[in-house]
Amino acid sequence: MPEHLLCDPDKQEIPVSSLAYLGDAVYELAVRDRILATCAGQAHMLFRLSLRYVEASAQAAALDFIYPQLTEEEQALCRRARNHVPKSRPRKQDPLAYRKATALEALCAWLYLQAAEDRLGEILEACFHYLEEDKPGTQGESLASDSLDKPSR
Repeated sequence: MPEHLLCDPDKQEIPVSSLAYLGDAVYELAVRDRILATCAGQAHMLFRLSLRYVEASAQAAALDFIYPQLTEEEQALCRRARNHVPKSRPRKQDPLAYRKATALEALCAWLYLQAAEDRLGEILEACFHYLEEDKPGTQGESLASDSLDKPSR
């Protein structure tokens, strides 16, 4: 892991936008690794297979699913990231789903920076397992109206 990334891994000191940026790469790499472990093919087909994991609505649903399993500290980070007001607005995406996807990405980055590989693996495995289940009629819908849907205090 590059030294400069670990200069201050305290999640309160790293801007949410930076965590989400790094977390997007961590999550995307895990998705690509998972897809390539099960099949090989042309890049276009692999990209299409990855959509079920990387779309904001999918990431939001996965976060809703794993949220009760997170520690209090992980939940606090997710709420902070979810409540972050981005400078740009998502196009063709539900704003809440986009913010929850940002929260999942921030969590992935924070765990990566903490070198918590086992915990990151557990969380990603739970997300992927959930997203791979057949759930007729639930694609893109939020799973729960738990405390993640409410602003943090």
